[in-house]
Amino acid sequence: MKAAHASLDAGDLQAAWEKYHQILMSDRSNAEALTHLGIILTQSNKPDEAIKLYDRALSLNPKYAHALFDKGQALKEKGDAKGATEAFQRFLTLVPQDSDDAKRVKGWIAELGRSDKPQKEKRRDKQATGGAVEE
Repeated sequence: MKAAHASLDAGDLQAAWEKYHQILMSDRSNAEALTHLGIILTQSNKPDEAIKLYDRALSLNPKYAHALFDKGQALKEKGDAKGATEAFQRFLTLVPQDSDDAKRVKGWIAELGRSDKPQKEKRRDKQATGGAVEE
């Protein structure tokens, strides 16, 4: 695992990918390796595939904070404010509230709430006027 992390930290995504896959060959239920493969996919602009790996890691360990943090980021980048907020809220139940990651995530949740509000208002206005509001 150390070698895989070192490759990822060094930006050698191909070597990291291969090392995490080797880990999964011997331990298919390694949530950490699955999550780090998800990070590689996110960095490779493949968020949908990454989210599947985060979900797989979370099915093995629903309280794996790292997977929730990374899943939230991938959903946020995709524009899925609701999904990102849900992942981030689950993450916050698992970490100290005064940690740097918790503070960062709380800021993202606030940002997502602001960016999602206009969409909700447009839908409400459209419903109230029978669909006459342009989007």
